[in-house]
Amino acid sequence: MFTKKFWILFGLFILPLVFYILILTGTNNFAKLPIVTKNVKDVTEFKTKDLTIISLEGKVTILCFLGDDLQQVKNNALDITELFSNLKTSYQLTSNGYSPYAFIIDKDMYLRGRTEDDGTVISYGYNTETVAPIHNEMVDDVKVLIAEYRLALKKNNKRKI
Repeated sequence: MFTKKFWILFGLFILPLVFYILILTGTNNFAKLPIVTKNVKDVTEFKTKDLTIISLEGKVTILCFLGDDLQQVKNNALDITELFSNLKTSYQLTSNGYSPYAFIIDKDMYLRGRTEDDGTVISYGYNTETVAPIHNEMVDDVKVLIAEYRLALKKNNKRKI
């Protein structure tokens, strides 16, 4: 009834097409990056060299506290310890304003981090003293955050149509 030629063509063209259609109908259910602190204080007191105001709002920000020992650079008018304490983490700044941790702050001014399934916080920030936490955790978490924004954008575009 069906020849060998038919089954070869069916296997080469029809089965991959059916498999592709099955993949398209699936949904991506990834875990969202949890919010560990809401309403992080903005840094509008900071200015660039050309006096443009710097703001965290509306941007995904990787925030690091490098202290004031880098070539004797003094902190701007904002008290850096006030901003750090506003993050509400379990970490501490050193006496010169340094912290070995980098923090992810999203567009809505929320500190993002990692939590257990029951909601207890595992990590507020990512240790920058070694490359492994940055490469293994922080890069993945930034990708998850960007995927959240893409998904939200996709949903908003569908509603407009």
